[in-house]
Amino acid sequence: MKIERLHFFNFWIVIVFMYLFIKMEDILGISVVGSITQLSLLYIIYGLGIMFTIVYGKHVVSLFLFLNILFVGFGIISTFQFGISSSSIIHDIVYMSFWLLVLFICYSCSDIITQSRFVVNLMVAFDLLMILSFYIWFLNGGRSSIAAVNAVYFTTCLFPIVFLDIKRFMKIIILVSSTACALLSGKRTALIVLVIAFALPYLCKLLMSDGKNKLKNIFSLVALSVLIVLLYDYLLDKFNITIFERFQNIAVDGGSGRFDIYHAVIEAFNNSGIINKVLGHGYNGVFNYGVTFTSAHNDFLEVLYDNGLIGLTLYLCFIGGVISTAIKLLKNRMETSFAVLSALMVFICMSITSHLVIYPTYFIYIVIIIMIGQSELVERNVHEGITY
Repeated sequence: MKIERLHFFNFWIVIVFMYLFIKMEDILGISVVGSITQLSLLYIIYGLGIMFTIVYGKHVVSLFLFLNILFVGFGIISTFQFGISSSSIIHDIVYMSFWLLVLFICYSCSDIITQSRFVVNLMVAFDLLMILSFYIWFLNGGRSSIAAVNAVYFTTCLFPIVFLDIKRFMKIIILVSSTACALLSGKRTALIVLVIAFALPYLCKLLMSDGKNKLKNIFSLVALSVLIVLLYDYLLDKFNITIFERFQNIAVDGGSGRFDIYHAVIEAFNNSGIINKVLGHGYNGVFNYGVTFTSAHNDFLEVLYDNGLIGLTLYLCFIGGVISTAIKLLKNRMETSFAVLSALMVFICMSITSHLVIYPTYFIYIVIIIMIGQSELVERNVHEGITY
């Protein structure tokens, strides 16, 4: 491993995390970095990423990578052909392909990721930093801002790192702190995602463990459950949180208006011409074409409207590739298997109820965690001489 390649990759991934932290601060309304500077930073990251790929990248080819390139590439073609941009086509292309650039670089640096703990330690450090920022914002009266609470999804998407190889006490801190953020935010989606992203991988871990470890894991689960209950009681008494009352009102508020948004997007798609049904309307088409005042709040509907039936098929292939990665990792009982399974749960749950792929923000965390697992598979296959 060339030392220059290692340092360049570490430097680049640090800048990526800094950009994501700035975006979170911006959503919270406390960022000191202006939008033009943020965009410039994104362009710098993009340029450095392309430079790194050309100079140092291992130009590997796999079906997983190929399908992702097809998905984003088709989205770019659809945007050029039918897109209505609120800024510029170039901006849209950078936004829609940024996660692919991160995925590609992580894929070409699988040896660095598996041999160095830098990326994992960096995720832990930034997760704690973002959790702290969220608490400070909340305690300073930010709770009243409806839009700003969406910053909780930055910590939600990093939650799967609790299943990576980090210190036990750090896992507990992240798990409890992330749960507290979800409860304080009042975001039902965040809490549901955390529960599923923890429960399913932990259940698999219980089923795959032997007798002694199984008892140990059961005891840990009981102790953690008690801790979460005590945390909820404390937060309820201290801050009068209302998240469970909001669960009871889903039928009344229509999932914060999501049901109306879904209906509007489906109706707009049905009223589209045959060409647009097949090829889409371009990046962020739901918003740009005035279907709703925001995104579709469902990635499947968003991709269907933006990229058409072809784009949706490619997107489903992407998800299928992630599922395949998780299965291979679990089947071979590899170290990153539960983290990737947890990231997959976050991916699917948030894709159903929110938006991920159209914004270059917290989706990047899911991509990196998935690529940590993918890197482990790639390096194993390289060592065993398997074509992958």
